[in-house]
Amino acid sequence: RLEREDRMREEQECREAAEEADRRERERQEKKRKQERQRQDRERQEREQLESEERERRRKEEKEEEKGRRGQKEQQERERKQLLEKKRKQEQKEAAEQARLQREEKERQAREREEKERQEKERKDKEHMQKEQKEKERKEKERKEREREER
Repeated sequence: RLEREDRMREEQECREAAEEADRRERERQEKKRKQERQRQDRERQEREQLESEERERRRKEEKEEEKGRRGQKEQQERERKQLLEKKRKQEQKEAAEQARLQREEKERQAREREEKERQEKERKDKEHMQKEQKEKERKEKERKEREREER
């Protein structure tokens, strides 16, 4: 019986160690994915910044050329349209960022929910094993008691 208990205890410890290693590996993988997303976000932002600066430079060059050729009203109209376009792009960028943040929050919540469910399942499995063990011990005790009484 002691050997069996030792064996069961060792098996339980092995399972727990394996689950802990799995959990650490999942966390490590998640950290890698997060770092990769952040790196891609940084690169994208840098690229967008460079493109924006290039567009602004070209716009200024065109503006200088147009000043010499066109009247003040036309220039004002173009500037108004450019401001509207700039505002529209900024709003679009903010909406995309908001969507990304919401998506990441949903993913985080889903991971937390999965982790809670996993822990709950582990707890229930452990309780079930303990109940089975107690039941075995109780039956063993009853058997020994019967044998003793029969003797």
